[in-house]
Parts: sequence; structure tokens; C-alpha cells
Amino acid sequence: MLPIKNCPSLRWLFNLFLLNAFLLACSPKIPKDQLGRQFFELDQRWKELQENDAQILKNIEQIDRLVTKSPKYEKNLHDSVRIWQKEVQKRRFSQADMQQSNLIDEYDLALIRLMNLIEKLKNSAQVPETEVIWQKIKEKDQWTVVKRTDYDLVADKINGMLAASPTKLTGKLKSLSKIPVFRITE
Repeated sequence: MLPIKNCPSLRWLFNLFLLNAFLLACSPKIPKDQLGRQFFELDQRWKELQENDAQILKNIEQIDRLVTKSPKYEKNLHDSVRIWQKEVQKRRFSQADMQQSNLIDEYDLALIRLMNLIEKLKNSAQVPETEVIWQKIKEKDQWTVVKRTDYDLVADKINGMLAASPTKLTGKLKSLSKIPVFRITE
């Protein structure tokens, strides 16, 4: 290997490389690949949230099916569960809808109402197999807060990148606005 200090052209190339690396490191422009990775991460967090909610609803449907086999189940409660299952589906929100926090609140309240009803239905029917499923629902419900927090952390990173150099964004990135989060912001 040739020592760099003995070869002026290699020294010049090495210095150019260092200068380029320094300029890239100090540049306030957001590398598209870094921002792209964060958006990919945000999409992953959103999918995890959707899968978590879908699993809660799937487990609720499973309890609903199991209790109807019991002679002790209450038909009125069962009918209410069916109505609220539809209400929860109607109130599902998209990432774009998150800018309207009342839509998130409406969804959460509908899901809480549905969970309360399915618990009452489960208790009235006294089907032992439903208890394990109910515990899974409660566990997934607790994970919702964690998953929303994870989503917010990634959204905060993206929003920080956008705020750091809003004028440096080019192309389709110029149209990006602030990513909405779950927590209450001012």
C-alpha cells in the first residue's frame, strides 16, 4: 500500500473525499433515504396498530360466537354487541383522519363500549373458554397505548426533520406537512 503523503494525487483525492464527507455531514438538507426510512418505519407502526385493533375485534367476534352456544347468554346484550361491532368499524380512522382528534376519541369510545358489552355478555353466558380470549383482548388493548406511543416517536422524528430544513426539501417532499400524532398536542 502506498503511503498517502508520498503521492500528491492520492493525497489530493483523499482530501477531496474528506471535504465531501464533511460537507455532507454538516449539510442541513435532509437525505431522502433517511426521511424515506422514517416514513417506512411510520408505515410499519401504523400497520402494527391496525393489526392490533383487528386482533381485538377478531377476539371479540370469537367470544360473541362462543357465547351464543350457551343457553345462558342474553340475546339483548348479543344484539347490542352486534350493533357496536358495526359502530366500531364505521368509526375506524385513517392516518389522514388523525388531524381530527375527535375521530380518534369517537373510535376509542366505541371500542370501549363494545369491550364493556362483550365482557357483560361473556359473564352472562358463563362459557369457560371465553375467559382466555377475554384476557387476550385486555392484553391487546393495553398494547394499543404502547403502539401509539411508538408511532408518535417516529412521527416526531419525521416532524423534526421537516422542521429542521423545510426550505431544503425538493420534489414531492415539498408537499409534506406535519405528521399528526395520537397524543394531545397544542
